Amino acid sequence: MILSVVYIPCPTPEVASAVGRVLVKEKLAACVNILGPTLSLYKEDTLVETQEYVLLAKTGTDRLEVLTQRVLQLHPYDTPAILSWEAGGSAQFSDWVACALSKDCKE
Repeated sequence: MILSVVYIPCPTPEVASAVGRVLVKEKLAACVNILGPTLSLYKEDTLVETQEYVLLAKTGTDRLEVLTQRVLQLHPYDTPAILSWEAGGSAQFSDWVACALSKDCKE
């Protein structure tokens, strides 16, 4: 299985947790981590400085499109950052992710 990590900043830990729970429950991600608070700076009309909580989801690359569409449904931002990259890992972790994402995983 080719693994991917998905980076999704959220406005609150509650939003990050709610999105993460759905992704894991629906087997779109094997697991998620929520990091934060983190300082985010970005430009709108002026420079905005705010706290966010970063959701890192570990998944199979083949699930990225469905995961992205589900995050867009759940996320409160008009244009949430949903960034992904392929990730290497141990064979044991890759096997665990594959099992966690399957419908018949017994672990």
